[in-house]
Amino acid sequence: MSLPIEEHRLLAGLVSAKNKAEQIRKPVLASMSLPWTDFDMVGLFGANYQSFQPATLWRPPHSDMQSVSFSSAYEITIESHDWAQINRLWQQLISEAEIQGDHKPKAFSGFCFDPKAKKASHWLAFPAACLTLPKFSFETRKQQTQLVINSLVDHDSDCHQLTQELVNQVSQLCSGVHAFEQKQLQLADASELENSGQDQAKWQQKVAQTVAHIGHGKVKKIVLSRADTLPFSVCPASLLSTLNQRFKESYLFAFVRNNQCFLGATPERLIALQDRKIQTVALAGSTPRGVSTERDDLLGAQLLSSSKDRYEHDLVVQQLVSLLQPHCKQISAQPQPSLHKLPQIQHLITPISGQVQNATSIIDLLAVLHPSAAVSGLPRPQALQYIREHEALDRGWFAAPIGWLDSDFNGEFAVALRSALVTPSDITLFAGCGLVSGSVPEHEYQESCIKMNAIRDSIRSISFVPSVTE
Repeated sequence: MSLPIEEHRLLAGLVSAKNKAEQIRKPVLASMSLPWTDFDMVGLFGANYQSFQPATLWRPPHSDMQSVSFSSAYEITIESHDWAQINRLWQQLISEAEIQGDHKPKAFSGFCFDPKAKKASHWLAFPAACLTLPKFSFETRKQQTQLVINSLVDHDSDCHQLTQELVNQVSQLCSGVHAFEQKQLQLADASELENSGQDQAKWQQKVAQTVAHIGHGKVKKIVLSRADTLPFSVCPASLLSTLNQRFKESYLFAFVRNNQCFLGATPERLIALQDRKIQTVALAGSTPRGVSTERDDLLGAQLLSSSKDRYEHDLVVQQLVSLLQPHCKQISAQPQPSLHKLPQIQHLITPISGQVQNATSIIDLLAVLHPSAAVSGLPRPQALQYIREHEALDRGWFAAPIGWLDSDFNGEFAVALRSALVTPSDITLFAGCGLVSGSVPEHEYQESCIKMNAIRDSIRSISFVPSVTE
């Protein structure tokens, strides 16, 4: 898959950065892009995510854009959502950067749902806020593919030696792709894949208590989440391959840190900013898919006419518009929701677009949008406090922003839904349900199971149960 790296261009970029580092007396980012051949996204990821961490895979819905990144040239990690500090640290890095090529340095980023929540051990590798500028990023956009190499250069860096190290690492990254084979999961018992059901009654009781709390009138909506841990691990690349085939209309993502992989196929864009134009969606209100076209159409029509679901959806639309309006010259939402159909579930969706004021960054927009009513509730402070006190779950990066930002502070972030955390010993699936007055605990539990099936059914497709003779 590789082309000979133009070592002279790479060396020239490093030398240029070193010269600037000598002048300003601090390290300088050298960022260089080289033309590349098309690559197998999952194959490249699968061959290297264990050896070159942190690793990231990103593919937006219905897009020829894809990116696979490895190692870190620079990371910003803080255990809070200090958005101003994140803006400042990123600006400090890219303001003096030496950029050679037609690209913009890009950091792949993830945030936790609630930095004030008590942190569970399985989320320790994932900071509250993390921006990773990868050392190597293979990217395809508009049918053009390039390799972006980022490196910090100091006044005493040996640019010739650094050039050779980077070339050797790229060679190593590319050499194992053809040898990568998807790993089939072997289960001792098919029941290992099923929902444990052990906490069903307990969670439904929490739902009932939450709906009763909403009935008191202090909150309009609360999103309650749950997790289901399965006692085996899967190959993240094999699971991503299946998700990539089944969920073309979703954001496919994976973040690997310390041998743990947070991955999924989420349908919800949080915010995209490009050339001062923004796009987001309100996604709330759900129903299953039908087994036949007639049944599917009926369920969709019932969702569109459901007063409970339309009320929940309208709350999200109103919140998004009100939060974004102070930062926009103009903003508009589609007058009526439409149906967003996924393999297991269909949602009400309302696109929202606008144009932001000058100097507004993607981080500024994250600061006002997260967490939206679709994943927390309304009013937001009261809903968050209720979740902290009653949910008893560290969501980690689930239901939080994941995506990227570039050196112009443009970017795109999705909400990490339909997701799972894969560790060497188990896999934990996450799902949440928006609760309003009139929510039925049994229905909400079934909805959470349907949402988890995005991952569970994909695991089924790469697993088999050995027979007795085997």
